[in-house]
Amino acid sequence: MVKKGPRIYNGPTEDVKWEKMQKQARRKIKEKHRIRRSWIIAIFSFLIIIGCLNLLHLKSKTNQLNQQISASKMKLDQVDKTNTKLKTQEKNLKETDYLEKWIRYKLYYSKKGEQIYNIPEPQDND
Repeated sequence: MVKKGPRIYNGPTEDVKWEKMQKQARRKIKEKHRIRRSWIIAIFSFLIIIGCLNLLHLKSKTNQLNQQISASKMKLDQVDKTNTKLKTQEKNLKETDYLEKWIRYKLYYSKKGEQIYNIPEPQDND
């Protein structure tokens, strides 16, 4: 059996201990900064995603309203055309000559002593 001498342990000096504590403190600070940075990035990413979704929703709503506007304009044009036709018809019906012609043509009325002949229109046979 080999006899071993006393173990001499030279513990770390105060400077080494101080440096080790400083290194651990820097690591903790870096870790806190990394966590904060991650949270900030996550929050901003969330806000950007919410903003983009809101923008897409507004875009679809705008498209829907534009479609409704164009449909309403087409309907308005049709109503305007009908209105113009009706005003013209009203104006014409106030004239007695036109009114007499219309009644004779549509209702087959005749003046005294006048005879009406109904002649069929020719058919095209292709």
